[in-house]
Amino acid sequence: MSNFLQEKSQEALLETIKEYLDHCGYKETLKLLNVSSIQKENPDQSLSLPFLYEALEKGDSKSFFTLWNPIISNPSQQQDIQNLEFFIRVFFAIYPCHQLNIKQAAKDIINSKYKKNMEEFKLYLDAEGSSFSKSDEVLAYFALPYIPNPSEHPAFKSIFSIKWLNKLKEKIRLAVGKDQVSETPLLQKMFEKFIDSEKPQGPNGDKQLMTQIRALESQLAQMNSENLELQQKFTKLEHRYEEYTSEIISVAKDLFKMLEQTRMDKPVSEQMFMQAYTMLCKYDKTLIVNQPVEVYDGKPVVLNFTSIIKDMRSLQDDIQICALLQALRWRLTRTPRSIHKENLEFFIRFNILCTQKPHDSLLDNLLSSTRRVKEYTIRFLNVISSEKSGRVYLLQKGNLVNLLISILYSEKQDNLLRQNTLGVLQKLSLKRTAQLEMIKLDILDWLMKILKNDINNIADYTLEYATALLMNLSLRTLGKDKLSKHANDVISMLSKFIGHENNQVRTYINGTLYSILTRKAIKDAANKAGMEKKLKVLRNKSEENIKRQINFILEQLKQEENDAPTDDEAEEEIDEPIESGSEDEEIPEDEDMDDIIDNPNILTGENLLKERYDKNKIPITTSSRKDLEESKNPKPLSARRIDPEKKVSNSKVVPANITNDYSKLFGSRDKIPRTPLQLQ
Repeated sequence: MSNFLQEKSQEALLETIKEYLDHCGYKETLKLLNVSSIQKENPDQSLSLPFLYEALEKGDSKSFFTLWNPIISNPSQQQDIQNLEFFIRVFFAIYPCHQLNIKQAAKDIINSKYKKNMEEFKLYLDAEGSSFSKSDEVLAYFALPYIPNPSEHPAFKSIFSIKWLNKLKEKIRLAVGKDQVSETPLLQKMFEKFIDSEKPQGPNGDKQLMTQIRALESQLAQMNSENLELQQKFTKLEHRYEEYTSEIISVAKDLFKMLEQTRMDKPVSEQMFMQAYTMLCKYDKTLIVNQPVEVYDGKPVVLNFTSIIKDMRSLQDDIQICALLQALRWRLTRTPRSIHKENLEFFIRFNILCTQKPHDSLLDNLLSSTRRVKEYTIRFLNVISSEKSGRVYLLQKGNLVNLLISILYSEKQDNLLRQNTLGVLQKLSLKRTAQLEMIKLDILDWLMKILKNDINNIADYTLEYATALLMNLSLRTLGKDKLSKHANDVISMLSKFIGHENNQVRTYINGTLYSILTRKAIKDAANKAGMEKKLKVLRNKSEENIKRQINFILEQLKQEENDAPTDDEAEEEIDEPIESGSEDEEIPEDEDMDDIIDNPNILTGENLLKERYDKNKIPITTSSRKDLEESKNPKPLSARRIDPEKKVSNSKVVPANITNDYSKLFGSRDKIPRTPLQLQ
């Protein structure tokens, strides 16, 4: 900041001199001074500095040295310049693993680039190393290429920090002549002394000024951050508006078809009518007049879970079972986040769905009951599986994936039951055991069929979840093997979606491509189909995040087979948990516009729970007293004991050497923040 103030002081002094010369009539002198001022600015150098910084921050060594070499030519600074250039090359060598870049790329790409950069650095040392033999400052860095993990090594840890990079930038700025250090002339001292009198007075005057400047800088940073946040919100709103208009047009077409059929005395199917009705209900809450939305009042009753489980097993009336499942679901979807997480903990603690043996037949009964009960059960599972702890709980039931896939295969139409089932499977596919079981049950063949042949007959929800599930399963070795057996069909199908208007779908397709291009059969099929050319065309008209994804895919496409991570390496990597436990996804807001229980004789929601399942209203037996005490003083989930044989892995499976950055870039979604017909 002091350099900034000095620069402004010099500019002000120069303007004062010009004003004085003009006032006294020294026109020729003023003219010469103006010419000298323009020359002194040295626009080539001053304008080069931002581009040097940009090349440095992008790790673009070629562009950097193209600008650098013509600027640096002062022989008196030769040794200092050589040392500076050495450290610049050190930075480019470690750039893939530097803090500046580590969050922007997938881990296997980082490792590949790091090895390549280190090889280039070795060549530089071989060619230029002798000129540094007398410089103790740089000698230690000759060992850098031979240290296995330099970012953790005490001697080299500092060079991976942003602080070290900022110091390097400052040295570069000084080297290009932006601020040459020289003795301050008398006139400038006099001028600065005069200016000092205008500053805040007292011993803390400079500090006050600096404090004000920092406060303004902080405000600017905050405004920039808020502006970025508003832009992101606007983009989301724009996307939602496009979805809204697209679906409304679709409903209008369906209504026109129904009118046309009515005019021609043809019957309108109940399914077609209900689809149009539920879609309209989603956007127009005024259509629902018989059932007001219940609002959580902050005082839920303590539930008798024994009675709840008993009724789910024994109630003969399907409507009553559905009402109970709906009320339990609303405890997760119509409550604040802190409350619904607590409610989910209670559900898991008291084993509400009996997923643990030997009492694990409840879900089998519910999922083999009437269609309506089956649908309400799947809706409940879809909400539970939105949380990491919920996924772990559900997968304690060994045959759950098999049950869900059976339902998925049995539904030939893209209805709500199939959509919710697909949603549950996609969320469970973050778990390694579930992935393997899904692949063995041939769900990849089902996904290929849906995405290849039925694309015109499926909803956006199905498309998003199907492509997300495909990506998750393609990360497994077994999944890649299955897909590579039909390489041409897979590439043909993926090619249809690489330019899709829905960016979420594009992200999942890009993630799938990136993962399976490690297989030779897939890579050959992609090259045969001209995938590289298609991707390059799409890259030119895509937004920044999609461009980055495409760049990674192109690099994967060009890699030699032996450069790609092996399957053994992948199997080893995925044992590390990628599904972070520090932040679960938000359970989607459940508007429940389409599952109205319109029966005045049936209690729903909290009214049902208070009337029939309030712990305090039921006579307390020995066992229920114990449940009541536990529910009032719940232990954290982490304190619950799980049989080691039943423990489920928490790891989200990703390719070898791919960290959270892969998830961030390709969105291997442990969450798609909505359930069917409940848009955010």
